[in-house]
Amino acid sequence: DADELEATLKDSVLLVEALKKDPVHASQYIRVAAHTIVHNEIEYAVNAVVLRGDRVARLNDLLRTIKLDGMTKYTLVGERCMSDLNNLGWRWPGLHHRINDVLSRVSPRLGDVAHRMWAANMFLTCTDIISIGDLPSWERPAAVEHLWGEIGEKKGTILHDFDRTMTPAMTRYYVEENRAIANLDTTIVALSTLQYARKMRECPESLAVLVPEFIESVPLDPFDGNPLRYRRTDTGFVVYSLGDDLDDDGGNPPPKGKMNLRLGDIVFRVIDATPYLRNN
Repeated sequence: DADELEATLKDSVLLVEALKKDPVHASQYIRVAAHTIVHNEIEYAVNAVVLRGDRVARLNDLLRTIKLDGMTKYTLVGERCMSDLNNLGWRWPGLHHRINDVLSRVSPRLGDVAHRMWAANMFLTCTDIISIGDLPSWERPAAVEHLWGEIGEKKGTILHDFDRTMTPAMTRYYVEENRAIANLDTTIVALSTLQYARKMRECPESLAVLVPEFIESVPLDPFDGNPLRYRRTDTGFVVYSLGDDLDDDGGNPPPKGKMNLRLGDIVFRVIDATPYLRNN
């Protein structure tokens, strides 16, 4: 039922926005997951239900209220606050905790100094990763590689263990943010393309003709900084981002048997746009 579907999608968007200011990575991952569901549900509805023009417009307006860019940097600031808690005496479990216990048995003072070194290193590493968030999204992977090079120089020190353990997870959040933005933008552009098709009775030759009536500008692919790709098919169209691997697969999913989120394009596909070419 289209009404029920629209209500469910609104609930999902409300969840995405309710967690916007929660400075915890788990909450932001929920936002990413919830928006992936929204993307998939709208893509399914467009192809299976055929949404009325007013419903397409309402969903598009709803999606435009979502802001995902910057969510990783925001939560990393929260993570950095954890280092302050560590300096106040809070201790996290794991290898650092066990080593700290051993050192404390030898000398309480030595254990305290080691603990504060880890806490200070966590603060500085978080600050470095946060600064990556100031860069355009497509420049962040190179900055992450540079940071990894600096971390490699600490090899053989007690600080290297923390960086080697935490940095991959923290920097991966930037990739997940890019995927969420790609899902959001391809959905908005696809719905805008359907609005154009309904008015003009044909699918556009390029996304440029949607500007400025249907979109303010063609969104940039968060993975390479170029405009999102668009391709007409025999009966419909695809809007897509290159995704993590930066390979242009023409808006096609990963090869059969390789269902890996890191492979293939991030796609919104309209299989048959013919029903949307009617202005009713």
